[in-house]
Amino acid sequence: MVIAVDLGGTNIRAGLLDDGIIKVQKEVRLQNKDVLQSTLDQLAGLIESVMVPGIIGIGIGVPSVVDIDTGTVFDVTNIASWKRVELKRIFEDRFHIPVYVNNDVNCFILGEHRYGLAKGYSSAVGLALGTGLGGGIIINNALYAGRNCGAGEFGLVSYLDANIETYCAGAFFPRKYNTTALEAFEKASAGDPAALESWQECGQCHKNGCIYL
Repeated sequence: MVIAVDLGGTNIRAGLLDDGIIKVQKEVRLQNKDVLQSTLDQLAGLIESVMVPGIIGIGIGVPSVVDIDTGTVFDVTNIASWKRVELKRIFEDRFHIPVYVNNDVNCFILGEHRYGLAKGYSSAVGLALGTGLGGGIIINNALYAGRNCGAGEFGLVSYLDANIETYCAGAFFPRKYNTTALEAFEKASAGDPAALESWQECGQCHKNGCIYL
């Protein structure tokens, strides 16, 4: 059995897996994102909540570039306090079992290739849209991460005055409308005209270029 962890800019999830099947899964909103130790403690607490005897390893997907060899995370775009975090070392010291760290969307496309919609294809590209926009690449049945997991970071490509994910992911709403994507969704679902307009704008045409989702 292993524990799989998804660290997002808004939510964190942990699941207990046995032979590729999720037995238990929990999700919480990430708190105190400006305080590194607080986020590490919250993440560790979530892992502990699904921990059972017999766990042989922990896999963590993070929304950033990663030194896979050392498990060091750099400059998590939507978690300002994560500038350089030796995540593998920190959690191996805490849990005393092997910890593996990779880019979150690399983990996503690898899972789809082994168990999901990309199974049976030798090459595939997956996009994950959340607080940010990331991508993962499979070439000839192998994960292509590039240098420090940077190969699939399509959302960080420069666009207008920022980058692509600023205009077509959850990060768009606090930047442009001083709200969250969840709040904009809830208001739009209730028929709020301004919220509906914000969703029409997200991912659509802007001067000097277009992005469609």
